[in-house]
Amino acid sequence: MTEKDRKCLENMLDFTERVHRRICDTSYQEFSADRDKQDMVLYALGQIGENASCISDAFKEAHKEISWTAIIGIRNRIFHIYNNINMKLIFDIASNSTSELIQRLKEISKKYGLTHFNGN
Repeated sequence: MTEKDRKCLENMLDFTERVHRRICDTSYQEFSADRDKQDMVLYALGQIGENASCISDAFKEAHKEISWTAIIGIRNRIFHIYNNINMKLIFDIASNSTSELIQRLKEISKKYGLTHFNGN
């Protein structure tokens, strides 16, 4: 693992945890009525994808348990098609996929002895 990979994984985990905290107890109705929450989630999902795109191909190949292409694809949709984003889809991704991604990122970090990923 390169230093760049480590930093990008750290950033991915940080932003994924932020999304999860903001969405875990939120209904779609609450989310759709809260523009600030929508903006925060869009930004954070974009940053997760941006950091995923900076991770080396070798590391991605070694960790196929992460849906790198899908994560980067969401980033591209958010940053390049901002005015035509399906907020229901964004909410579904944020509410249904973040806990799994957090778990996988933590498993990878543990494998490499990155104790600062322990969620404390």
